[in-house]
Amino acid sequence: MKASCCVDFYQLPLTQLLLGESFHPGGVKLTHNLASQTLINRNSTVLDIAARKCTSAHYVADNFGATVYALDLGLEHLTHGKIQNTQYNKNKVHFIQGDAQHLPIASNSIDVVICECAMCTFDNRETALTEIYRVLKPGGYIAISDVFLNETLPVELNIELNRWLCVSGAYNVTRSKEVITQGGFYQLRFKDVSASLLETIHTIEKKLTVPDAQLSALIQQQAQQQQTNWQHGIPRRLAHFIYDGGAGYYTLTARKPG
Repeated sequence: MKASCCVDFYQLPLTQLLLGESFHPGGVKLTHNLASQTLINRNSTVLDIAARKCTSAHYVADNFGATVYALDLGLEHLTHGKIQNTQYNKNKVHFIQGDAQHLPIASNSIDVVICECAMCTFDNRETALTEIYRVLKPGGYIAISDVFLNETLPVELNIELNRWLCVSGAYNVTRSKEVITQGGFYQLRFKDVSASLLETIHTIEKKLTVPDAQLSALIQQQAQQQQTNWQHGIPRRLAHFIYDGGAGYYTLTARKPG
């Protein structure tokens, strides 16, 4: 996983202010849909990869009764998750600091693996999928939401977004499906949910245009660190790129043969 690019970024106060609790388009609504499609229930053991602030992990435990292992490279994210765990007494959520490409999980032990808006940030998603396949029980499910890129990002978007959001590793729709089936999974269900990504972008744009002293200070600090003008028109240009079909967002579920 691109720790230097994404893990540190997702732990920044600015990121948390702009993206909110879920850190992925569609929020817990999409998480709920993925959990329902993969038949998660109170007897399920679930692994949430790149769990970030563990919002989805808590949601699945609370609303479906599953035992959830929240895995993330970022220690601050897991610390936040543990605080929430204590606050809401969701003692079915457990926390693991680890890498998706080297899962510290026993083989054939997990019913469902969830990975939301993170696959495109992995250095080698094929390796991550091999690990996911290994830890899943026969008949277990993988549930993904992620960005797709059908066209090369314009230069100005590519430079800025990859300072912030690490999307250069996103595949197009066809390749996004291919790597799953080539990884040994079947019963693939793919859904374009780009409206959720556009909603996230519009929310960020609104936050950037409303005067707020805390937000302005955080943006200035980040801009100085990364020499970026991200706040100046990037969300609007990205939205147009998505409307034109250049990029989007999807959910995908598939099964390990059993």
